[in-house]
Amino acid sequence: MVKIRDVQGDVPFHLIPVEKVGVKNVQVPITIVRNEEVFNLSARLNVFVDIPSTRKGADMSRSIEAINSIITRNAKKDALENFSMEICKECLARFDYSKTAVVELDTVIYLKRKSSGGLESIVPYNVKVSSSLNSDGTNETRLSVEILVINACPCAMETVRTLLSEENPEIKNLLMKIPVVTHNQRNHVTIQVEYADKLNLEIEEVIMFVESRMNGSLLPLLKRLDEGEMVLNAHIHPKFVEDIVRDISFNIVKRFPKIGNDVKLKVSSESEESIHPHNAYAQIDTTFGTIRKEFN
Repeated sequence: MVKIRDVQGDVPFHLIPVEKVGVKNVQVPITIVRNEEVFNLSARLNVFVDIPSTRKGADMSRSIEAINSIITRNAKKDALENFSMEICKECLARFDYSKTAVVELDTVIYLKRKSSGGLESIVPYNVKVSSSLNSDGTNETRLSVEILVINACPCAMETVRTLLSEENPEIKNLLMKIPVVTHNQRNHVTIQVEYADKLNLEIEEVIMFVESRMNGSLLPLLKRLDEGEMVLNAHIHPKFVEDIVRDISFNIVKRFPKIGNDVKLKVSSESEESIHPHNAYAQIDTTFGTIRKEFN
């Protein structure tokens, strides 16, 4: 057998440690079984470890071996975050010179949703997981999901109401009681939680919660009555992006009372403006405990 020099194991010219080295955009199939539901997913992975200052490079093939080992060892997983953390453990077992492993996972889950008229659609949701594990056992997980919803601008609505009242003073009182025309916006709501160890949180529950606060998700299949009700509901509850992140942050903490105070919460809202060539954006970066202080 030909013996090949381990170039990666050489001492580098510059003795500087590298915090993240590995592979990106590795496409893999994943099967998640959750509450008797089966999700066959295609995921994109980034897998990294650190290397010490005395090592020239990492053995990149070990990252792929770690991924393949977890996929083939047990084809079905119970959660995306558990899958990514298992790869972290496998990486630390294979990279004996590394102290930290990081796995970033990006996928799309598809859920069935119905319009108000009962028509069924398949709706995609972007889900991202980032898991990190240290050789001392400490770990961290970030889990995020993006939900597409509709919102209506309250500022334009109030301006239009004023203009209509001035032109039609006889119906001013009526205009103050009903929603009037404004511009609709496609809104991207993203929820991210960051925690250590374990967190029993269902992604689908988070999605359903956000949709309940925002009059449902955007659906591929709508009939005229469905469209009318969706637009009307958005106009009855017009919101700025600031309103959205505040409302969801406050109420998601109430919705999940068992989540610990130290769990980090990030809520963002980005509206694709229909009357501007730019988007509107708002974000709250906090903890469940900080929001709970607002309950009193």
